[in-house]
Amino acid sequence: MHPIFTLPGLAMLMVAHVAVAATERATYTFAGTLSALEAGAPALLATDPLEQNGFETTSLYGQERNIYRWAGNASSAVQGGLTLDTTNLIPADHYSLSMVFELTDAADSWRRIVDVQDRASDNGLYVHPTNVLNVYPLGDVGTSAWTNDTFHHVVLTNSSTSPTSTVKVYLDGVLEFTVETDVMQVSNSANLMHFFLDNIDGSGPNEYSNGRVAIIRLYEGVLTDSEVSQLATDPFQALPVPEPETHALMLAGLGLVGYAAYRRRRV
Repeated sequence: MHPIFTLPGLAMLMVAHVAVAATERATYTFAGTLSALEAGAPALLATDPLEQNGFETTSLYGQERNIYRWAGNASSAVQGGLTLDTTNLIPADHYSLSMVFELTDAADSWRRIVDVQDRASDNGLYVHPTNVLNVYPLGDVGTSAWTNDTFHHVVLTNSSTSPTSTVKVYLDGVLEFTVETDVMQVSNSANLMHFFLDNIDGSGPNEYSNGRVAIIRLYEGVLTDSEVSQLATDPFQALPVPEPETHALMLAGLGLVGYAAYRRRRV
């Protein structure tokens, strides 16, 4: 039997020609709640030891927006931030994260953005002391300037490869760097992702800034460069769901016809 007319062959044909999009799993817009817009998605959990976190509004992207303020001190025991349990939400090594936030302290210093090792390591996504984005401990850093007291759109994608992952980091729609690393794989037993909270164990536990966040979106799969660029124009608008490419459906249909004809000849 010719391999293209086997059912596995047809499946490979269809997969090869149908665009596979990142799927939005959880969206947080902070309208007086830390719950997700999607039913069944987990709520964010606040870390607020000084009881200074809270909801606010501000003008952003041409509209009045709900935002969430986190507040604390640099000491790891009294930092403020947010935590998400990603269990059954996204693959640990194949996801995308889109955020709009500002930092208000610690200019020209390390400032933690995302931790995926349950605060047990210094590794993670930061603003570097030179005021660019960085995945520590890697040498790759961004080129676009980060400014405190300004809302920025940040996207991180983690594409599963073997034995590591391809991580891309974007600032305001611009690709800052691409690096091969497993640093951003969610690698802790509770599958937790921490936002703005620095590590408790290990070196440099006080790399922290207060700030405000307007939206957090989490996707299963990897956003493309064009999708990130589209999101950057208005991060509050959901990306359109792509339809299967017409030629893919045609090829799949032709394959099914060919397979049926082949089966008739074999009978």
